[in-house]
Amino acid sequence: MFPGGEVLWRFWVPESVTPILSDYTNGRFEEWVRDGWVTETEGDTIDYDRIYDDVAADHNRYRIVDITYDKWSGEPVRQAITKRTRLKLVESDTTYLRMTPPMSELMRRLKARPPGSELAHFGNPVALWMADSIEKKSPRDDPDRMRPVKPDRDKTGKRIDGMVSLLLAVDGAMRGLPAPSVYETQGMAL
Repeated sequence: MFPGGEVLWRFWVPESVTPILSDYTNGRFEEWVRDGWVTETEGDTIDYDRIYDDVAADHNRYRIVDITYDKWSGEPVRQAITKRTRLKLVESDTTYLRMTPPMSELMRRLKARPPGSELAHFGNPVALWMADSIEKKSPRDDPDRMRPVKPDRDKTGKRIDGMVSLLLAVDGAMRGLPAPSVYETQGMAL
């Protein structure tokens, strides 16, 4: 997410998963891979090295300021990205407490006038497909408090990872960069 509200997504998929996702999207997923909206990697598993290389290339190209990541099982990813880029990574999670503020901010941006003035996705069809699958939940006693709800992927085949990554980016942008450590600013006195 860029300061002006532009959003650039990167999606990766193991080649063995493409036919499955194409079945769920009436063949559109294969088109998205062919058109470059999704990077297909060899094999049956996630190619983390390719992802890390692409993040490092994006950092060199766009001068990324920070990355917000989901702390659940994210420590190895944080370490690998930090090692390659020296970027600060901001810890987050997908709990109701952490997701409510960015979900509210995202809804505000989507409703901004004129349309697209605060969020530009450049017509990314994969992100649009995921946006169509995400749901929100508001408690009856407090309708202003939004809570994201993930669809049951095992039954529906829906994917919302791109929307979760957008919410993490909004969360990081709302919180700003973490304060530098005293050791980073003043060093260690001996």
